[in-house]
Amino acid sequence: MNTLCVTRAIKVLKYLHRTVPENVPRSSLLALGKLPPRVLSTLHAGGDLRSVIDDPELRKWLAANPVPVPKASVPDPLFHGSLVFVRITYNRPSQPPFSINAADVQTALNYASLAGGPIQRYASQYGPNSVAVSSNILAFNVDLQGNNFADDDVQGWVDRIVDNNHLTNACIVILHDALAANSPVNTDASGNVGGYHLCTDNGHPYCFCNVFGQNLTVADTNNRYAEILSHEIAEMTVDPKGDVNNPEVCDGCAGNCNNDQFDLFDSNGTFIGGTNTPSTASGFTFFINSIIRPDAYDPNTECAVAGSDLQAVCIYAPPVAWNGQGDLTTVNNIVSLAGHFSTGDQRHLVVVGTTQGKIHEIFWKPAQQGIEGQDDLPVGFGAGLIVSIATMYNSDQQRHVVVVGKTDGKVHEIFWKPETVGIEGHDDLPVAFTPGSIVAVSGLYNSDEQRYVVLVGTTAGKVHEIFWKDTTVGVKGHDDLPVPFAPGSIVGVTGFYNSDQRRYVVVVGTRAGKLHEIFWKDDTIGVEGHDDLPVSFGSDSIAALSGFYDQGKQRHVVIVGTKDGRVHQVYWKATTVGIEANSTVTQFSAHSIVSLAGFYSASDQIEHIVVGLANGLLRELWVKQDV
Repeated sequence: MNTLCVTRAIKVLKYLHRTVPENVPRSSLLALGKLPPRVLSTLHAGGDLRSVIDDPELRKWLAANPVPVPKASVPDPLFHGSLVFVRITYNRPSQPPFSINAADVQTALNYASLAGGPIQRYASQYGPNSVAVSSNILAFNVDLQGNNFADDDVQGWVDRIVDNNHLTNACIVILHDALAANSPVNTDASGNVGGYHLCTDNGHPYCFCNVFGQNLTVADTNNRYAEILSHEIAEMTVDPKGDVNNPEVCDGCAGNCNNDQFDLFDSNGTFIGGTNTPSTASGFTFFINSIIRPDAYDPNTECAVAGSDLQAVCIYAPPVAWNGQGDLTTVNNIVSLAGHFSTGDQRHLVVVGTTQGKIHEIFWKPAQQGIEGQDDLPVGFGAGLIVSIATMYNSDQQRHVVVVGKTDGKVHEIFWKPETVGIEGHDDLPVAFTPGSIVAVSGLYNSDEQRYVVLVGTTAGKVHEIFWKDTTVGVKGHDDLPVPFAPGSIVGVTGFYNSDQRRYVVVVGTRAGKLHEIFWKDDTIGVEGHDDLPVSFGSDSIAALSGFYDQGKQRHVVIVGTKDGRVHQVYWKATTVGIEANSTVTQFSAHSIVSLAGFYSASDQIEHIVVGLANGLLRELWVKQDV
C-alpha cells in the first residue's frame, strides 16, 4: 500500500488558521482543508492560486504573504529526548472498547529501540539531536461520542498523557490499527494516509502512526508499520516543533514524492544497503524509511532536486556517531591547538598555544583514564604573539614537530623525540611573511618522501607551502599554491597526507562558510585539482578547522567548529564523487569554540577530536568507525 505523510499539509492549515487576518472569511479557511494534501503542502511554491482557492481575499493575502519555505539548513533546534509509546483504548457508545494489540505495540517499541540509532545519525546531517526510547508502554483511555476523532482530539490526549505522567523531553508515539473492522477513524489520517507528526500548543511533540495489519514483526517484510513509524520518528526528530520552518526529511524518499526508498540494517545496527521493496530484500534485521541528503532537498517541492539520482540521495550509510565528550584538562587563554598520535611511544599528543605566548603539551596513552601528563614546552613567545599552531609526527625519526605562526610574520619550529628531556631544538623557519598577515598554519609529514610540509594561510588570500627534510639545512623550498582566494577570506587551513594515494590534501575554510579542497602529488607540477566541497556553513560561521587521513577507512576527515557552537564532521574517500557525509558531531554553547584538533591513531584505528573552549576546557570525542 502506497501511504502518504500528511504532516506538512496539517502544518500549513494550522499556520494559516493562526495568521490569516479576520477579514478573510473562516469558511474560506475551512475550504482549504478539503484540498489534496500535496496541494496544501506546496502552497509556499505559489503557482496559480486561482485554480485551487476560490476566495479572492484569501488569494490576495496568500500572494502577499506566502507560507514560509522549509529549508534544509534547519533554523529551529532538533529533538533531544525520549519516545514514549502509548496504547490508547477507545470507549464508544454501544460498542466494545477498542485498542491495538498490546504485543504489536511492544514489537513496535522493540523496533524503535533498534531504529533510533540510525535515525539519530541520519538526522545529525540537519543538526545535533538525541533519540532514546522509553521501555514503558503507557495506557490511556478516551471516550468518543461516535466512531470518529480528529487531530484536535489527539492533541488534547497528548497534553493529558504528558501531564498525567509528569513527562519531560518526551515525544508521544500513538499507533493506530487502521484495518481492524471496528477501529475508530482519525478523520485527519484516513484512507491511504500513513501518519503525521506535530506538536501541541503546549509544546509536546507526538507521532500518530497508522498500522496496516496485526502480528507485527521487527523485520516487517510486509511493511505494515515500519516505514510509517520510522518516517514519523525521523521527521519529528528534525522538526519537533511541528511548524512550517524545518523540512520534512523523509518525504523525498517516500510515497509523497513517488520515491519509496529504505535503508537496511543488520542486528548490530550496521548499514548493509538499501531497497525500494523490503519484501524482496534479504539478510536484514530491520529497515527504516530513508532520509534525504540535505544537499538534495528541494524546498519548493519537498522532493529531491530535479535531476538527482533518486536512489543515491536516499540510500547511503548513516554518518558516523561519535562517543560522548570527555574532559582532558583546562588550559586558560587558549588561542590555538593541534595534535597527533605518536606511534613510537603509543601516545596521543595535543599542544595548546595561549595568549601568554606559552605552548602547553598534553599527552596520554590509548584507553587511559584522564591524561598522563602536561607541561609548558621550554620555549616562550611574547604575550599575544601566537596566532596559530600545527603539529607533525615524523614516523621515521619518531620526532614531534610543532609549528607556530606568529603575529610578527615568522613561523617557528620546535622539535623533540619522546625520550628527550625538554626539546631538541627550535628556531624560526627562514621564510618571512608580512607582520599581521598570518591567519592559520597547518602541517603534515610525507612518510614516503620523508618530507615535512607546512601550509600558511594569509590575509592576502594566499596559501603558502614550505617544505624540507630532516637532513635539510634551512628549508628545501617554499611558494604560494596556485589557488588564490580573495584578500581577507581565509579563516582556517588544514592539510594531511593520503599515504595510500601518496597525495597531499589541503582544505581551506573561508569567510563565506565554504571548504575549498586542493590536492596534488609530489611529482605534480602545480596542483592536480581544487574545488569547493559541496557543503556550506553560512557566512562568517567557521571558528576552527582541522583534518586528518584515516588510514583504516582510507578516508579524508575534516572537522569544523562553527560559531554557533557546533562541531561538524565532513568525510570522503579519494574516489568519492562529492563527499560521503556532513553531519553534526556535538554542540557547545554559542561562541565557545576557540580551536580544535583532529587526528587518527592507527594502532587502535580510532579518530579523535579535541575541542578547546573559551573557558579553557579541553574536551575530547572519539570514534572507531564502523562504516
